[in-house]
Amino acid sequence: MKPFNFKDQIERDVKFVFLNEREFADWHEIAFMSPPKNGLPATPEPPVKMLVIVDDDELRDRKSSAANPTDGVYDADLLFYAQRADFFLHFGRLPALQSKIRFDERTYTVTDIQDDENMVTVTLGRKGS
Repeated sequence: MKPFNFKDQIERDVKFVFLNEREFADWHEIAFMSPPKNGLPATPEPPVKMLVIVDDDELRDRKSSAANPTDGVYDADLLFYAQRADFFLHFGRLPALQSKIRFDERTYTVTDIQDDENMVTVTLGRKGS
């Protein structure tokens, strides 16, 4: 048995504290959109339910302090945190910048993504979606 270390504790905290549905997180339906083909519009892949934290306050703070209006946050409509492992479990990858995602039946464009090893911060926008 390997010794329990700091990285193990962070992983446990992400799963059992931050993404705890009785504390901060809620279940949301997420689907990656396949790109348009042969003139047909993008279509959603099968959706999955994921525990995420939607953070309107952080989005508002980032928008108000956005020094560069092209950084993906200025025109954002939704910011959420998710466990990195959940994206790989369900989709085999993280969302790509400028890709389309369905979040609770609404289609968004990924305007910014931060990968912080255990947690991922995804910023979505509807302008042009």
